[in-house]
Amino acid sequence: MNRGIYSLANGMLSTQQAMDLVSNNLANAATSGFKADSLAFNDALEQAIASPSGRAVGTLGSGAVAKQHFTNLNQGQIQTTNAPLDLAIQGKGMFAVQGPNGQTLYTRDGSFSTNAQGELVNKQGYQVLDQSLRAIRMRPGTAQIGKDGGVATQDDGKPYAQIGLFEGTFTKEQNGLYSSTDAARSTTTTVTQGAVEASNVSPITSMIDMISLGRNFETAQKSILAEDEMTQKLNSVLS
Repeated sequence: MNRGIYSLANGMLSTQQAMDLVSNNLANAATSGFKADSLAFNDALEQAIASPSGRAVGTLGSGAVAKQHFTNLNQGQIQTTNAPLDLAIQGKGMFAVQGPNGQTLYTRDGSFSTNAQGELVNKQGYQVLDQSLRAIRMRPGTAQIGKDGGVATQDDGKPYAQIGLFEGTFTKEQNGLYSSTDAARSTTTTVTQGAVEASNVSPITSMIDMISLGRNFETAQKSILAEDEMTQKLNSVLS
């Protein structure tokens, strides 16, 4: 295979992966608690190049490939909603919810409500869990939620439940949810009632990235056509 075309094709595949990621970031720019994703790239294969005398000249790459997918967990802006069950996290922690298969999942999206049983749930209807990973049943009346996640009613102000706040190493799953194998109670994370954390995606930066990636893809396409044309001319000359 033509080495130049192979390297350019690798670059185009990597560019397409990056464009898909940026597109998803843009689509979720208005999603509460969403964290932007990025890719790190590396050379597909590096071959050492030496002179006839054996002196090292350098390396020859074979095009860029995606090396690592990572999530930017930086804090998003706090947006006031005045809804009593909306909670915005400040700090590195996350809320815990019970997933569809009974597994514990985590989220930064604090847009909560109650279900028919009076339990606190997230947008997907998953139960929000307390510090002992149990469902939280809300009492009648307007909720009063403290910075530590303590839940009370405005009538007496005495906490009857504690919303769980957890820190650890989180891996992004689907629908703004995360999994973790080492999550533990957080002592530094706080919540703000009547607000949600906005996405940390910068639409302007993402649009600039999208334009740049599109141009890179187009340039690679033209380069492949030029490489193919030169190869055909060389073959005709040699034959």
